[in-house]
Amino acid sequence: MEKFRKSDQFYIDQYDRHTIEELKELELQIEKVYKKIKTNQNSEHDSDYFKLQMQYQDTAVHFARQREKLIQSRIYEDEKRDRSIQSVPIPKNVRCNTCLEQMKFDMFDFVENDSEIIFVFSCNHKHLPKKAIYADGREFYVAKHLCSYCGGKLNSTKNETNGKLTLIDTCEQCNQVETIEINRSGKKILPINEDERKKYCTDFIGSNTFYEDLEAITNLSISLDQDSEIDVNKLKQLNIAQVEKVLSEELEKAKFTKIQFEKPQVGRYLTVEFLAQDLSDRNETNSVNKLVQIIQKVLFSTNWRLDVNSVSCKLGFLSAHIKGYSVKEDLLRILKEIR
Repeated sequence: MEKFRKSDQFYIDQYDRHTIEELKELELQIEKVYKKIKTNQNSEHDSDYFKLQMQYQDTAVHFARQREKLIQSRIYEDEKRDRSIQSVPIPKNVRCNTCLEQMKFDMFDFVENDSEIIFVFSCNHKHLPKKAIYADGREFYVAKHLCSYCGGKLNSTKNETNGKLTLIDTCEQCNQVETIEINRSGKKILPINEDERKKYCTDFIGSNTFYEDLEAITNLSISLDQDSEIDVNKLKQLNIAQVEKVLSEELEKAKFTKIQFEKPQVGRYLTVEFLAQDLSDRNETNSVNKLVQIIQKVLFSTNWRLDVNSVSCKLGFLSAHIKGYSVKEDLLRILKEIR
């Protein structure tokens, strides 16, 4: 039995194919406006061109940001359908309304926003209509299609020529006619060109929208102006020996003992692990909270910061990491926090 769940690549290609189609359509619109600008040699279409360029960037970024989430969502939904199929037996003794013989099972389908499974059966003698049955044996009926203008009953006819199906609904009450054309010739799905996938899909991963880029430029300008006015020397810059001394003194006052600092790891900043034991009767949560409170207070006006996520406690034994900063950009960031 064929499963709903396909290969991961199927879902990736399905999403990327839609992205490529949408962005190509926008590209065509941009190209048309650009030709008008070149032909007319005036600024009449400049704003349209600019808006389309922004729309293209924002649309591409939106698709890139939603890509992983929506692909995983579609995979999950198909896996959910397969689990539903495996957990529900096919109804038995479904009989044709015309010949009363047992019908054969054709396929599964889902209704009510994919929350309920139905089983579709057909007559061995090709009698119509087919039957759709819920898992509990109830028959599923398609809601009557009524006139969208007056709600009257519709007479429906269909005609198929050259792979195009034409559905014509005529209202018995108001004579309103609605026509729907469906192309049933089938569009051949070609493999995705990897250069196009890169251009329209993966190259936009991590990119910003037009206004996000604009805001970043504005904030950078403001930040540079502010940074020029900040004196990093106002920050209390401690070396490792000094920070060990001041931390040990404050922690010992709060009944933490056997404080030990490990060998620093050197990178953009200095990372130091330190260990301590709690002499008090505090539980693990209170011990961690007290340790964090003391360290953050001691380091607040210095060039050192506690990595809160690194703090752990087990049976009164605590460990954590502190980071020492010396690069000007990092010191400016800390000064802004203090201010």
